[in-house]
Amino acid sequence: MKGLLMKDIILLRPQLKIYLIILVFWFLIAMWNGQPGFFGGLMAMFALMIPMTTVAYDDNCKWPAFALTAPVSRFKLVLSKYVLLFMTMLVLSVIIFIGSLVMGEDVSGSFFLTVAMFPFGMIMASVLLPIIFKFGVEKGRFAFLAFIAFVVAAVVAGGRKLATLTEDGNIVGSLLSMNRGMMIGAVVLVTAAVAVISIVLSKNIYDKKEF
Repeated sequence: MKGLLMKDIILLRPQLKIYLIILVFWFLIAMWNGQPGFFGGLMAMFALMIPMTTVAYDDNCKWPAFALTAPVSRFKLVLSKYVLLFMTMLVLSVIIFIGSLVMGEDVSGSFFLTVAMFPFGMIMASVLLPIIFKFGVEKGRFAFLAFIAFVVAAVVAGGRKLATLTEDGNIVGSLLSMNRGMMIGAVVLVTAAVAVISIVLSKNIYDKKEF
């Protein structure tokens, strides 16, 4: 597993400058608009680009066919992408937290934003990685764009509905006033469950692929 992760990190190293430019550009836009949440959302979506890029490199170089001649299982090849995703989200979470503080958010707000964006990125990637393993990166990119459009539409529509429900004082208001610790715990459990299901799906898909 360590060797697979090192391989991916070495592959990504030439792209590091480009990634840094993208991060700085998005940060400046978010800072200009005064929207830490916008920056956090972009970071969560950016996290998916990392494993997607390594899968594209692997496919172009016929890496899976070579790797499977070594004592490396298909499950480890799949799991390494999820571990890389998790590591990426940890790094980006630190960036989200620091960026939010720089934009004027207090420590509590920055922490809550970071905690919210981490599962958002993990769940989004967990939905799309099985699609990428099944159909490849090119078709996966279309699925990525479609999914982003769906998420944006859902957030806009859901935000309006949420405001209405909150004004009516029903159960949504109670959920929003829930203890943050309980809410974070529930989100962690849901995120972990989605990730496990995604890993199982990806493994089953990868087991059936021929290289």
